[in-house]
Amino acid sequence: MRALKILILILGFGFIYTNTYAKKNDSWSDISQDSIQMKSPVDFIDSYGRYTVIGVNKKIKLVDFGDIEKNKKGYNYTLKNYGVQILNGSNIYNVFKTTTTLNSSVDFNLLYHDKKVVVFRVRDNSTVDYIKNPFKSFLVNTYIYNLNLNKFSTIPVLNSESDLTGKQLDLLQGDQLIFNSKKGTYTYLANIKYARSGKLGVYKVELNDSLKCIAASQGCDNIGISSAEIETVNK
Repeated sequence: MRALKILILILGFGFIYTNTYAKKNDSWSDISQDSIQMKSPVDFIDSYGRYTVIGVNKKIKLVDFGDIEKNKKGYNYTLKNYGVQILNGSNIYNVFKTTTTLNSSVDFNLLYHDKKVVVFRVRDNSTVDYIKNPFKSFLVNTYIYNLNLNKFSTIPVLNSESDLTGKQLDLLQGDQLIFNSKKGTYTYLANIKYARSGKLGVYKVELNDSLKCIAASQGCDNIGISSAEIETVNK
């Protein structure tokens, strides 16, 4: 009888452990999302917590990691903590995590993907209102992630600030990623409207097959390669 009780306890703990572990990845298994995206693959790309299927056991999503309470010189304020995660095979990776103000609009767009690479752009349009002189910020970064190597390049496209009128903000007017199969290179092109001149310019970055920057309109010094951090492992 004692042996039977011990066996029941062991099985019970095993059941609890299994259920707790499985909950970590529930958000990556949604039949409704998977079925809808067979017809319209970008339906959920721009919503927190909704993923986009980019291949077999490969998905990507914009994640809201919750709010962070801050204090600066006795003034309390709250920031939103967000980022992008990729389900790559059996592993979940954080490509990046960052913060923005609660008074913000984060736009997430999938630019390109194939069996090896996925390219996405994140645009953060926010109002920094927790300081004495509030201002508007317009931040755009593009990420080129290698699914096989779990490495990515970050292209800083725009980092513009203005007073609350927003008239001094440089703006992204459109962008795209082109893959040259003959050369094995990736070319990122962004149309930017500059507030000071009022003119439209083209920002261009070219990377090789290893995601190393080989040419850029403003040089390659600020375009580096990083490894995504693992979040959890499925077993």
